Amino acid sequence: MDKMSETLERLFSTAVDRPLRTLAIGTFTVFAESFGFGVSSTMREQNCPSCVKGAGEMEGKSVLEISRLVFSNNLLEASVGLAALNSALPTSGLEFSDANAFEIIAAKAKNKTAAVIGSFPFVKDLRSFCSELYVFEKRPLPGTLPSLEIPEKIPRADVVAISGTTLINHTFEEILKFVRPSAFKIMLGPSTPLSPIMFESGIDVISGVLVEDKDIFLKYLMQGSNFRGLRGKRLVSAFAD
Repeated sequence: MDKMSETLERLFSTAVDRPLRTLAIGTFTVFAESFGFGVSSTMREQNCPSCVKGAGEMEGKSVLEISRLVFSNNLLEASVGLAALNSALPTSGLEFSDANAFEIIAAKAKNKTAAVIGSFPFVKDLRSFCSELYVFEKRPLPGTLPSLEIPEKIPRADVVAISGTTLINHTFEEILKFVRPSAFKIMLGPSTPLSPIMFESGIDVISGVLVEDKDIFLKYLMQGSNFRGLRGKRLVSAFAD
């Protein structure tokens, strides 16, 4: 079993099975409700219409059954699967703070080499803190590097920020192979599982989202808000012991 699958299976082993009560797939964010609330980024293949198998018939089914979609090669299905899994994860044992992911990364990366997997809005500001910054995208944008350069560049990084979407597109384990064990590692973004299991995979900090007002969150999600504009959420971080 590869490392990514092992991590996901460990998450499954701690998940609480309940009926899936609510599922909403927004343009940018997926929301699921079962044992608790869970979210993930909405991903889909570029220029390729995606659909979710069983759409319209998921609510009421076992959330762990729906969560298995995270293993799908259909990115939209995998997005749904991760949101469902996140909704089933107990957060006991975690101490959440309002520490900002950017501030954590900037402090750790000051005058060091940093790598970011995924193009986050803070990247432009982060450059002024680092001696060197690598930003990787599967589909490179100006100022980013193709993921093909990860094996060469990532081992140089003292700080590595990994998007939670790597669990959706199944690249997490491949990326982690090239990260130095001594490097500081943070997983961030709405897809990040808020579970101590991520620390067992070598992540030092998890920065994700708690939904505090379901009705307001869903209202904005279903009317096309991007993640930053969603109301009813709280951005949180938790640190490994």
